[in-house]
Amino acid sequence: MMNIGLYDVDSKIPNLALMKLSTWHKSLGDEVQMYKPILHHIYDKVYASTIFNFSDKGYLRDDMVIGGTGWNMESSPKVPSISSTVSGRFFGWTSTSIDARRL
Repeated sequence: MMNIGLYDVDSKIPNLALMKLSTWHKSLGDEVQMYKPILHHIYDKVYASTIFNFSDKGYLRDDMVIGGTGWNMESSPKVPSISSTVSGRFFGWTSTSIDARRL
């Protein structure tokens, strides 16, 4: 089991990409929470997402997986095993999901 941090650079509300990552990691039994920079040392992996190029990226670190149109589309990670995951409701730390292939 891993401890996963999700960091939405642009907002306090996680975007769809982060919600899909949350759903995927929870299905693997991982603990998922919103990233807190002061607690960086507790995370096994941190995903950061940004869609705007003007957002403050001061908290980004080299050991994060960073993606989104506000970063660099060519180097943004593509994770095909979760791309078909549809994120369901997301309330705080609770999410449910369905697999798009079953629709």
